[in-house]
Amino acid sequence: MVAKALKKLHDPFPYSRGFLTEMIASFWLCVILAFFFYWVEPFGIQCASTMHLIIFGLVAFVSALINWSLAHFLIVRFINIEKWTVLKDIIRSLFFLFFNALFLIWYAQTLLIDFDFVLAFKFIFYTFLVAIIPLFLRNLRINNMLLKERIREVEQLNQILGKQGSKQGEKEFPITITSDIVNESIATNSEELLYIKAEKNYINVFIKQNNEVRGKLLRISLVKTKKQLVGLPMVQCHRSYLVNFKHVSRISGNSQGLKIILDKNDIKIPVSRTFKKEVISKINHLR
Repeated sequence: MVAKALKKLHDPFPYSRGFLTEMIASFWLCVILAFFFYWVEPFGIQCASTMHLIIFGLVAFVSALINWSLAHFLIVRFINIEKWTVLKDIIRSLFFLFFNALFLIWYAQTLLIDFDFVLAFKFIFYTFLVAIIPLFLRNLRINNMLLKERIREVEQLNQILGKQGSKQGEKEFPITITSDIVNESIATNSEELLYIKAEKNYINVFIKQNNEVRGKLLRISLVKTKKQLVGLPMVQCHRSYLVNFKHVSRISGNSQGLKIILDKNDIKIPVSRTFKKEVISKINHLR
């Protein structure tokens, strides 16, 4: 039981359910906090008025607003959200809780003349101990809910791909990708080209010939490459990947997101949130 729970900590987890959704959840949490302060009266705030306790809730909401703004618009630039896990989200939640508690202590200290710092930090310590369990359960609940939704979504997409699989190989399209370097290009076709991966100032073009997959480097950006492939059965599923849809055999997924499986090579290509709609639209177009 314990081993299974610890294993769950490393399960993929969505970095965010969306800024608006997180802020609505934070608002209701702050309402609960306001009632909590009203009934428990920590920090020795028995003398505080109802208005002061309401302000406690507002201070908590402002703290949450700052936290989620940093998470959505700043921190996200420096981390790989595709590798976000349940454990990382719990640690982030505890950090947010600590940040929030500091805000509340600051407000309590400005509100009261005889403020007990020892009592305040004891309150933070016990809040952390109590909060770990509900945070863990919350994350598991969200993870399981998203996993069920992803399974249903994947089943629907694979049904469409299964019905159209025999039709995807009917026509062969010639494909030529020209490099930024003069007289440098790669000539292939839609039956050989599997996918293209961006690698700094280059792209790696993966081609299957004689049942063997090989990569060929070309000095050109993925953005320029995509413009050269307009009208061909290529779709961008990630900022670093273009996939030949003629070779997509099925879709797999978990609570974190989707992956494209190519042919029988079991090559897995990630589908980022940014390009998810484009991929799903491409599959639904097969109807």
